[in-house]
Amino acid sequence: MTRGRGDPAGAGAVGGTRGTGTGGVAYADSTRGVTYADPERRTRALAGFLTRTGLARGDRVAIVLGNRV
Repeated sequence: MTRGRGDPAGAGAVGGTRGTGTGGVAYADSTRGVTYADPERRTRALAGFLTRTGLARGDRVAIVLGNRV
């Protein structure tokens, strides 16, 4: 993802959508973009799952994630 000369803010590089609202693109690569709402939704789903399994506030959890979009 590169910025064009006529696009100093880089808005064109992410489909012209900027900002921190739910519709804004948080990050993107050559095959996929992720909006700010995507990680929020997935984080809430994971938190709900962990709560349903009996995890309580103060319990420790290890999560290993790959380095990709």
